[in-house]
Amino acid sequence: HFDPNAVAGFKHQQFAEFDPATMVGFTDQHLANFDPDAMAGFNDQHVSNFDPAAMAGFNNQHFAAFDPRAIAGFNPEQIANFDPTEFKEMPTHDISEMFANFDPDSVAVADIQNLLPEGWVIDSETGEITPPAGTNLAFPPMPALADLPQGMRMPQIPDFAKGFGLGGAGGDILTGLTEGLVKQGFDDFSFQQGPDGILDVNGTGDFKGVDFAFLPNSGGITQGNSGEAGLSVDENGFFVVTTPDGQKVPMIPAPRDPSELLDLINADPENQDNGLVTVGESGDILMNLPGQNRCDVGMFIPQIDHAPEGLQPGVNFVPNEDGDEEGWVVYDDGEAQQFLPTVPKPDAFINAGLQFPGVEGIDLQADGSLVLEFQGQELRLKPNFNVQNTPLTEGQIVEPSIVITPEGGLEFTVAVGDEVLTVPLDIEVDQ
Repeated sequence: HFDPNAVAGFKHQQFAEFDPATMVGFTDQHLANFDPDAMAGFNDQHVSNFDPAAMAGFNNQHFAAFDPRAIAGFNPEQIANFDPTEFKEMPTHDISEMFANFDPDSVAVADIQNLLPEGWVIDSETGEITPPAGTNLAFPPMPALADLPQGMRMPQIPDFAKGFGLGGAGGDILTGLTEGLVKQGFDDFSFQQGPDGILDVNGTGDFKGVDFAFLPNSGGITQGNSGEAGLSVDENGFFVVTTPDGQKVPMIPAPRDPSELLDLINADPENQDNGLVTVGESGDILMNLPGQNRCDVGMFIPQIDHAPEGLQPGVNFVPNEDGDEEGWVVYDDGEAQQFLPTVPKPDAFINAGLQFPGVEGIDLQADGSLVLEFQGQELRLKPNFNVQNTPLTEGQIVEPSIVITPEGGLEFTVAVGDEVLTVPLDIEVDQ
């Protein structure tokens, strides 16, 4: 067996390679020394083999770092040995994620009753959970796509066929979102979720053909008050739909079909299978366009439009009046979506930007720009298209970084997948 002190050096990539049967040998001393970030390497088979008595070694950081799909491996005997105090000290999103991803076929309401924070109520029959207003919510992820096309990366997206409760118990969120639109008077629109997790809003009747595409902001779903159902726009320009149960779901613009977008990029026989589409959690869509020798990061406009005259199926860039470009994806059926430049991994940009003295806040906007508050003044940061990209070399570690250019702009560098991206941004005084 490993010395308990030795396991602290293991990373998630190494834990992912462990035979699940070896988990039986770990004690609470081993588990207490695990690097919390390494928990992401475990799957449900690893988890199911942990010694129940060893669970006492986990603290709130360990619990919070598990991959959602691994949580289904915990059984009642293991859960009985969780430290309730440590469990309840997690952020509410992580507590929600644990409850949502326990296996309801093996874990009962009674098994988690002592883990509920103050003010959380669970229905003893259905397993549906009602938390206090302001609670950050999580849901089971969509089933993993077994046939994800080569060159496409997708984040984990909540499965809105589920509700908020033990293992996804409760009324499904998808129905609640449609009811939220109806409460606002949009009777001719309904939400649907495809197997890739994209949320489609489709119009019927007089609004037939008026369609939108979104990703749910999985980290920003919160509990509000019941009876507040409806549609609103937040201070950054993103739509927010509230269900009749009070669940507030911010919507992030998205391409209607990332697989179709990848097919369009690879339509040129000379460049087939060389394109890349990476869907970011914040709506940042990375597109490697080998036929045009470009790499771009865009925030899509959610409404599906008719293609502008003269544009062909594929990814198009059109100069606008101020000398910049606007992007258009034209689909084979003649429909199209516009996209605007943004930064990859906006959360990483925000975290890096907050390290600068005088920066008081940074917010991503629905148009892909960012609003920065610097010493009481608001500045708008506008990313540019045509991102510089270089391969990430083996062993290379790239920390997200922002530098000020001699021209008075910014450059943001970050690793995405197996690439290093550098994005230029212009700085404007926000009016």
